[in-house]
This record gives sequence, structure tokens and C-alpha cells, in this order.
Amino acid sequence: MAKAPDYHFLYLPAALSADWLFDAAQHYWERFRPIVISALDLIDHLPRGKRTVLTVLMRRDLAPTVLAEVKKRFPRLELDPLVYDVVRDLKLTLDGRAEFGQRFGLLEESS
Repeated sequence: MAKAPDYHFLYLPAALSADWLFDAAQHYWERFRPIVISALDLIDHLPRGKRTVLTVLMRRDLAPTVLAEVKKRFPRLELDPLVYDVVRDLKLTLDGRAEFGQRFGLLEESS
């Protein structure tokens, strides 16, 4: 089992409605308690050398822009991207993760 991250953020870009968080991610948040953010500025203030994972909720139309921004600003961050166009589909994935204790999917380095 991999070591738990020092910081786990759940990033909801401002372009998404609250449904993406409150409907789709409620069970996931209750299980894992990631820090929910709608702007990336907080990550700038984290201490260096800490393992940080960013779970990103995105629609397909936002994904290229959001991922490019994250990778440019935080090249050492581990990314857990979730790209869905329908809240219901994202909820199925996040509920499954919560049910089986799977905090992350396949993580990727942002660089």
C-alpha cells in the first residue's frame, strides 16, 4: 500500500456548479476528507518536499486548459484527473472509490 499523501486536495474549477461537489463527491469527501478548493493559490503556500495529490474534477471541455495550468504551475504535484461530462457518471466513480477505499485512480506526475 502506498504511503498516504501529506496533502490531498479536491479541486473543483470555478466553471463547474456546486452539483459536481455536493452531488457527485459527497460520499468520497466523507470517506477521505480531502481539502476542497476552487482556486489553486493555496497550493503555492505548501511546504516543499511534502507529497501532495490533487484530485481534479473536470468536464471534457475544461480538461485541456485546467490540466495545462496545473502542470505548468505545479510540476511536482501528483495528479488524479477525473474527466466527466455528466455529474451522475462522476458520482458513480467517486462512490465506487469511497466504497472500496480507493482514494485515487492512476496518479500521474504533472511534469
